[in-house]
Amino acid sequence: MKQEKCGISEDIFLSIYRAYARVHKPLEVLRVFGKMKEYECEPTAKSYVTVFSILVDESQLKMAFKFYRYMRDKGIPASVARSMF
Repeated sequence: MKQEKCGISEDIFLSIYRAYARVHKPLEVLRVFGKMKEYECEPTAKSYVTVFSILVDESQLKMAFKFYRYMRDKGIPASVARSMF
């Protein structure tokens, strides 16, 4: 997609996060989150909270806590209205 210069929206990334979460691959979720800027897609609070909740759901509590601190440093609130999902 990068070679084709296709625009990738945050919603596509959210779908990828959820797909990796379903197969219990939280490290892949973090990897993909880290690549968002490469595709000129700036993560919003929705992406941050989705990744955080996946880490918690997968019992990756150390990673979740580190990610939570990263979120807080970026000024992202720890919760977003459920209607966004």
